[in-house]
Amino acid sequence: MIALLAAGMCTPLGPQTVAAAAIRAGLSRARQLDDGPLLGVGEDAHPPVGHQVLATGDAATRHAGLLEHAWTELAVAPACDLALLCTALNDPRRHSPDMTAEGPDLCGLRPRLLPLGHAGPAAALVEAERAIATGARQVLVGAVETRLDPSSLAWLAHDDRLRGPETPDGLQPGEGAAWWLLGRADARDALALVNARHQPGDGRRSPAILAQRLSSLEPGPTPNHWIDLTGEPWRARAWGTLLPQLPMRPEIVHPDLWGDLGAAAALCAATCALHGGGTVWALGEDGGVGLIEVRPVPAERG
Repeated sequence: MIALLAAGMCTPLGPQTVAAAAIRAGLSRARQLDDGPLLGVGEDAHPPVGHQVLATGDAATRHAGLLEHAWTELAVAPACDLALLCTALNDPRRHSPDMTAEGPDLCGLRPRLLPLGHAGPAAALVEAERAIATGARQVLVGAVETRLDPSSLAWLAHDDRLRGPETPDGLQPGEGAAWWLLGRADARDALALVNARHQPGDGRRSPAILAQRLSSLEPGPTPNHWIDLTGEPWRARAWGTLLPQLPMRPEIVHPDLWGDLGAAAALCAATCALHGGGTVWALGEDGGVGLIEVRPVPAERG
């Protein structure tokens, strides 16, 4: 268990307080992506719908802008011993390896990249807890992904993963970023207590295997559960297999509200769960799984 000392995020629904309220109210800012590839054929063809923060730009430009927005909301000048940045799974069909070779320079500290996709934030938090247990004072964990740059949209369209006339069960692309500053669990200025678990993927995505991996993460007694349904059938089948095994009905962050945020999804959802606590489940496209538990600070420490 470690303490969350500060948090900042950037999503299509706004920063932390705005996004959390918008999700609970069922609001969305989805819009037609006029620069996106056409989905369907003939008179039925139209651009996909997505969830934007930034108007234009390639992936590197959008990542830099998203991280800057989230950094501004973090509103602290961290003195970290370690910085980790979660990014999308490497896929040469989507981006060249050079584009994600290194993270941004943050106060003289360049974060190490963890290209693990949706399950990356859980893996980063596990590493952060390990580093703090062995003497690190503070650890910075970030996550960023856009699925709205031209290369990502073409990649998704090529694999028929965008929601459209002929793929009603596809995803709606989004983008987001988040930063968390973490420290020892006994920190007096903690916003919340955090626990995480992660299992790497091996490429297998059958519903039974994924549900077994997810259930092995053994969630604690937090009141709300968030899952990253995006509209894709393989995710729905995995969650449909798992849900009857859970002790309570999870709160679902519906993909129509802020879209598929990729590697940023779990950390953004966990940021929204700060008030009141919650469990965030993550399911990576490589079969990796993660769980982030956010718990309120005990009253006697407040």
